[in-house]
Amino acid sequence: VMKHTLFLVLALIYGIFGYAQDTVNVVDEEAEEYSLETTFHPFRRLLAENQFNNKNFKDALRLYNSLILDQKSNSNLLYKAGVSYFQIKSYRSAIQLLQNAVISSKNTKPDIHYFLARSYHALGILDSAQTEYQMYLQSNAKSKASLASKGIAQCLYAKRMMGQPINIQIKPASEQINTKSSEYNPILL
Repeated sequence: VMKHTLFLVLALIYGIFGYAQDTVNVVDEEAEEYSLETTFHPFRRLLAENQFNNKNFKDALRLYNSLILDQKSNSNLLYKAGVSYFQIKSYRSAIQLLQNAVISSKNTKPDIHYFLARSYHALGILDSAQTEYQMYLQSNAKSKASLASKGIAQCLYAKRMMGQPINIQIKPASEQINTKSSEYNPILL
């Protein structure tokens, strides 16, 4: 009985390792055709979409950027990554990806222009912001139309105010009110 058990165990071990070796060789031979990066694209994309929808923009960006490496002209990936950069206030990166999304897309989503406008606006590039807000409104998109109109008005007001600078002098109110730290919200009288 002991010899039969030992024989079965050895046969089982040989069968497992022999089969595992053949599997490794098959995987090695097909490594050029399939890689983990290409095999798991749908899974990574679902994870990225999930992170994006849950407003975990930094995690979404990590996934979108890895997907974009293999799909540089996928306008939807570029758009979602651009919006994610916008949400984390990395406006220059947002502009770059959103512009690439416009170039790569046959049918540009109107929201691309809205987020481009907001990014330009945040950086103080007002003429480009105004142009993108207008392109958004011309697309007849309704969801952010009032915000785009408000953005145009803000750009016009900012340009008008920057064209008429006012010389002001900021003086500390007193030692008890002002601190040695930076004062971010001075009051102009």
